[in-house]
Amino acid sequence: MILEKIGLDRKSFEALASESRVSILKALDENQKTVTDLSSELSMAKSTLFEHLTKMVDAGLIEKKESKNKWVYYRLTDKGRAILHPREKTKFFIVLASAIITLTGGVFGITKYLLGEKASALRKGVEETGLGVFHDPLYLFVGLSLLVLG
Repeated sequence: MILEKIGLDRKSFEALASESRVSILKALDENQKTVTDLSSELSMAKSTLFEHLTKMVDAGLIEKKESKNKWVYYRLTDKGRAILHPREKTKFFIVLASAIITLTGGVFGITKYLLGEKASALRKGVEETGLGVFHDPLYLFVGLSLLVLG
């Protein structure tokens, strides 16, 4: 299973840094629109809107499509769509990976508790009891907590 990677370069980050441009992306998510459509929907001047659209086209987030008549439409590219709607597969794999890491940590913590540690001479009571292994309940607590979270 191959995950699609969306490269976000400096131009993309600069384009996404503006709240106005993010609003434009969301407006274009519905369908392709002209500058006039976007201007009335977002209450922005056409000149300002045109500057934003130019930056977004340069970043590869939207594309400009000229129709057979005089209209020029703007629409999302695959990159722009992926930013607005991250793939469900990607979300699933992130959750799965974090669950596996958490479960592994839990198993490690419980194993560490069960095996114990060699007690050093500095541990209180080792000399008195003669025990050579110390079972730290912190490892048990952390291990069980991670298993429950995983």
